[in-house]
Amino acid sequence: MLELVRIQSDTGTRQEQDVEAYLYDWLGRRKYFIDHPDHFGRYRLRKDPLERSVVWGLVKGQGDQTVILMHHHDVVDAFDYGSLAKWAYDPPKLQAALAGMELTPEARLDLESDAWIFGRGTGDMKAGAAAQCVLLEEYSAKSDFKGNILLLSVPDEENLSEGMRGSLSLLTDLKAAYNLDYKIMINSEPHAKEQGNIGTFHVGSAGKLLAVIYIRGKKSHLGHIYQGFNPMLLLSEIVLQTELNTDYCDVVRGEVSPPPSWSYMRDNKEVYDASIPGSAGGYLSLISLNKTPAELLRQLRATCEYSVGLVLDKIRQSHAAYNRKLGRPEPEPAWQVHVKTFSELYRQALNDSGQAFTAAYAGGLESIIADIRRQRLNSPEATLKIVEMTLSHVSDLSPTVVIALSPPYYPSVHNDEFQDLPDRVGSLSDYLIGIAENRWQEAYQKKNYIMGLTDLSYAALQNGEGILPVIGPNMPLWQKTYDLPFAEMEALSVPVINIGPWGKDLHKFTERVFETDLVERTPALLESAIDYLLGEL
Repeated sequence: MLELVRIQSDTGTRQEQDVEAYLYDWLGRRKYFIDHPDHFGRYRLRKDPLERSVVWGLVKGQGDQTVILMHHHDVVDAFDYGSLAKWAYDPPKLQAALAGMELTPEARLDLESDAWIFGRGTGDMKAGAAAQCVLLEEYSAKSDFKGNILLLSVPDEENLSEGMRGSLSLLTDLKAAYNLDYKIMINSEPHAKEQGNIGTFHVGSAGKLLAVIYIRGKKSHLGHIYQGFNPMLLLSEIVLQTELNTDYCDVVRGEVSPPPSWSYMRDNKEVYDASIPGSAGGYLSLISLNKTPAELLRQLRATCEYSVGLVLDKIRQSHAAYNRKLGRPEPEPAWQVHVKTFSELYRQALNDSGQAFTAAYAGGLESIIADIRRQRLNSPEATLKIVEMTLSHVSDLSPTVVIALSPPYYPSVHNDEFQDLPDRVGSLSDYLIGIAENRWQEAYQKKNYIMGLTDLSYAALQNGEGILPVIGPNMPLWQKTYDLPFAEMEALSVPVINIGPWGKDLHKFTERVFETDLVERTPALLESAIDYLLGEL
């Protein structure tokens, strides 16, 4: 694992190629793959400006039953390490440097215990990657075993999941070429222990909708603020009504999704001047377990409409109080504020401006896509610009709230949604719970969803009929820079489970993995799972 961690592979950069080269070389030096050079490779992602690849290795045994071991090899950047960033990818040096830093009591205790390995990517998820690689090598040395093991190492999980989405074509090709019957996909993301020091196996992964909110106001001089409509006031109210709002939580099978949270919000002024901003925008994540994109969009629209009412009341009350202080009446502002989805906005722009709009939209979209590919814009920022461009072709200049969608979209997945789930797949978690109790006296539990989102979302397509009619019209970048291979997801339709090591503080400068899990428990649990599923036990 230390070798993997030392290879900086920040997501969304060409550095991901470095760890791909290492993994490809590592596989190529195993005896099995020296003898079977057609059983491993690098699968280049299509139309990827960073030229990243999925690294894969297949160990063939008897029959067609196949277990997929999947992990991602990218990591988030190390900016949060501050002055320690130069050691973020070198656990021994980092741990020595952390000794002199202010840490939480728990992090301090773990650091001084020598039972944890600190560093960027140790937990998320190069420990899980290392465990899977070692296990693949172990099975490759067996002269005879039932089934097949397919290893997938994918890039870009921390950004748009380009690797996993792109690997679906690879999985389709390998299935046909080697006559494989995919029984399960096992991810090895880290898990957090809960009350009573209980570990977790997950048999599903939550979904995510990334909603973009754009608000057009009306500019005015700050000395005449009632003549304008400040979009920041409305955006702030929408943020207040959505951030941590548990009404959005999805309750399924006794588990609860996290409430919404905003990643970004700002006005669109480029320079300071003494005026109200003309527009503002931001984006937020909506985590779901069973709610469809249509349901989430309806709920968000209702919240925006409610927020409009609150803001208009506030403006009226403020203006009345202002008049009282003046001792004379001023005309009361009368605002009409629209709330629209992007699909509604697009149709209105087309109706108002016709061919002039379609020509300007095509040219503007081409320029924005070019900026995405040059990494000058991310997807939600680009979506805000597309909304702004579209709104400029609408003849009604009233203040307007536009709700759009941005990549990435993660469908939820759960094993209970599969028809005719094989008995051993359905009972795997219980079997592993027994293994952990008997072998190490460690308590584990089965949970239905990983709330932190994973590439497992793309292992199957469940409730797909409710996705495309909403995603397509309201995601301006759909089939431009981003799409979902629905047909391949539906064809794959493989059950999932996450079996990973104990990790803490993921995406923080105190990220760490429990060493005993790395070197002993996780590999043993993965091996037990494979043997159980393939009928060795």
